[in-house]
Amino acid sequence: MENLNQKYSIAFIPDHLTISLIKSYKDFLASKIGSYKSKNSMAHITIKEFFATDKELEFTINQLKRCCQSFDSVQVQCLNFNSYETNKTIFIEPDLNSKQNLIPLMKKIQKNTTLKSNHFSSDPHISIGRGIIKFEEALAVLNFPLNIHFEINSVYIRKFNPNIKQYEIYKTIPFLGLPNEDEIQLSLF
Repeated sequence: MENLNQKYSIAFIPDHLTISLIKSYKDFLASKIGSYKSKNSMAHITIKEFFATDKELEFTINQLKRCCQSFDSVQVQCLNFNSYETNKTIFIEPDLNSKQNLIPLMKKIQKNTTLKSNHFSSDPHISIGRGIIKFEEALAVLNFPLNIHFEINSVYIRKFNPNIKQYEIYKTIPFLGLPNEDEIQLSLF
């Protein structure tokens, strides 16, 4: 019998060195203000979250493979921390050029994966912490410039593990840089 209502996330994930660097920022913040939400979450840029059965997940994986086969890798640069004051979230913000390259990919993935989503992201960012109680103190601690560069060359499906209350990588779907099928079909006319 297939497992119903598993929670998944589609995300971009930076390379291992960048993940380690961002983890060090999270650990540094925790050493100053104590624990907080998202402290243990691996660095990622959320695109979409959804619930799926095994069959729905396989269908979504196939949609993602078709969607991402024409994507080229994207260079991302992050120069500063930023925040959403309303929900006390602090994040690492990609620069404007990086956002302009990431947002169209995120929109195309959201449009081409048809399962209903309980969360879409329209603003690419890497969360440091959410619902931070010592928010002003945290902002002061993280008041330094960044110079982070990484490449996005895949999209990841992450599966929520309720035992550790974190997402784990379930499937990697690489960007292949192939010609866009829609453009090829249009060029035939």
